[in-house]
Amino acid sequence: CTAVLGSEKWIQEHEAELDNGLSRRLEAWKSEGKSVVVLAICDNKQPNGQRKFKIAAAFAVTDVVRPEATEVIAWFQKKGIETWMISGDDPKTASVVASMVGIPSENVIAGVLPHEKSEKVQQLQQGSRAKKSHKKNRTVVAMVGDGINDAPALSAADVGIAIGSGSDVAISSASFVLLSSNLRSLITLRDLSKTVIKRVKFNFAWALMYNIMAIPIAAGVIYPARRARLDPVWASLAMALSSCSVIASSLLLKTYKAPRITIEHKGAEPRSQ
Repeated sequence: CTAVLGSEKWIQEHEAELDNGLSRRLEAWKSEGKSVVVLAICDNKQPNGQRKFKIAAAFAVTDVVRPEATEVIAWFQKKGIETWMISGDDPKTASVVASMVGIPSENVIAGVLPHEKSEKVQQLQQGSRAKKSHKKNRTVVAMVGDGINDAPALSAADVGIAIGSGSDVAISSASFVLLSSNLRSLITLRDLSKTVIKRVKFNFAWALMYNIMAIPIAAGVIYPARRARLDPVWASLAMALSSCSVIASSLLLKTYKAPRITIEHKGAEPRSQ
């Protein structure tokens, strides 16, 4: 005999019929946020030579939602960052899970195959950037995933973020790898990235101002007016000081501390973690 195992849609493509009782059971599972897996078996010894699949079993599989997921998503939304879900699950199942973690139902893209995930990411990039009048202000799309199916989307995103406990394919396709499976690391990554960029800009501005002021003095610009000039030894020390100050400024990043998460829940006091 031949057996096929997969989603409800996949089984229906093999012309396996679902009775009303089973259909209601599958819909009930989906409304609980569970993924549906159906097993159909075909007896190859049909008299007319046709292959007809019959449902043999149905399973409901569910992943436990990470306890910190709701707080992390709420933190990003509070910062004005849109959150989306891209899933290969049934749309009803994906919508239920999205509602559990606070993702709007209109931001759920479900029922997509692995190669379609990258296409959806590209559509989000094009759609977001089309709303911006200037390239400098375009929206950056970040993708978080941990499975083999997420690898194409991780490569297509502006920033691909893989969970350290995920598959090797996903890790090799990502721009960043979170060593911790705790989703709060996403907040640390975003905050640390902004801190590093600010430090780079500060160092550049400081070095530029320093050299604009110091180089003319070292070249003797004040000599005609005051008959004074900077000794070459002091000029060399001043140049070394410029480099050392930038290095010291960069080393201050070692004092970085991860931000505390403060989420305001309706009817409750704000919580910090």
